[in-house]
Amino acid sequence: MEHQPCTYLLVNLQNGAIYTGVTSCLVDQMQKHKNHMVEGFSKKYDITTLVWYEEHDSMESAYKKARTLKGSPFEVKQKLVEKENPNWCDLYSDLCAEQQAPELKTA
Repeated sequence: MEHQPCTYLLVNLQNGAIYTGVTSCLVDQMQKHKNHMVEGFSKKYDITTLVWYEEHDSMESAYKKARTLKGSPFEVKQKLVEKENPNWCDLYSDLCAEQQAPELKTA
């Protein structure tokens, strides 16, 4: 997998929960989220839909963006998502296609 620092937002569209994360390999991290292998908030609330991500030049920059988003009200995150993904579609398949990675197979 290609390593690229990213900040990302996941949602559970049924209950409105939103998760802000940071990773150096988004495809790998998404596979973990979708298989409920990431302990904590995202697993507890079944937050697995990737609705927004932003690539960064460094992990420091990705963490800085995540800290800003975590401290922001929902409306700020909503505007960020709707600017690029107005239908709140799961971007995971597109991400896999871009990186020529196999899509996750779930049971």
